[in-house]
Amino acid sequence: MKRILICFSYNGSAYSGYQTQKNAKSVQQTIEDALSKKLSQTIKLTATGRTDAGVHALCQYAHFDADIKFDAEKIVKIAKVVLPQDIVVYSAKQVPNDFNARFDVKKKTYMYVFSKNKKLLPFEHNLATFLDIEVDVQKMQNASQMLLGQHDFRAFCSSGTTVVDFVRTIYDIKIENTQDYLKFFVSGNGFLYNMVRIIVGTLIDIGSGKLDPSCLEKMLSTGKRELGGKTAKPNGLYLYDVEY
Repeated sequence: MKRILICFSYNGSAYSGYQTQKNAKSVQQTIEDALSKKLSQTIKLTATGRTDAGVHALCQYAHFDADIKFDAEKIVKIAKVVLPQDIVVYSAKQVPNDFNARFDVKKKTYMYVFSKNKKLLPFEHNLATFLDIEVDVQKMQNASQMLLGQHDFRAFCSSGTTVVDFVRTIYDIKIENTQDYLKFFVSGNGFLYNMVRIIVGTLIDIGSGKLDPSCLEKMLSTGKRELGGKTAKPNGLYLYDVEY
């Protein structure tokens, strides 16, 4: 029995999210079903984390155990044949049996993409969120620094979570602004339910002048979600990078 670690990417537009759900199409179930059938054994993935409906991944990792005689790298070719075009496995390698794709993560980075180009929108409406307002990028970048470090981020978590520990560490937040796109990169040791989307939505409201930057400090100190901005839409969010 070998433990295999795969790195893969997916367009989440057609899925209810990464994690397997009843009566819904998920990325996890699609991969598991395809590999299970091809390898003639039950394959169960343990991933870096889960993404919500409509959210994408440029770099997602998952491990699984399989009784195979061939080199793990061959999984890449197998996946290319059996998976739909909106899921691509880029690499596969054997790892120690005590490796865990979820619990061994040191750092995750999410990217959020806004499109400012109306002409491109019909071709990317599932891949970016359209931004039709003017925002002060420097103001947002300065304000974002209040979130760096270890904090109780319960005010940046949507209701419905089962998590009891809201403490997370944010290592870095960067904003890239070009003629056509506005991109946010948020890196941390882990994230709460909708945490990145709430951070981005609140920063946009700060950049547009709808909210004062001090709302971030108040959110952290009081834990009140209502002090922040809107939750950004899922289609602009990508799991961008994972470090072990």
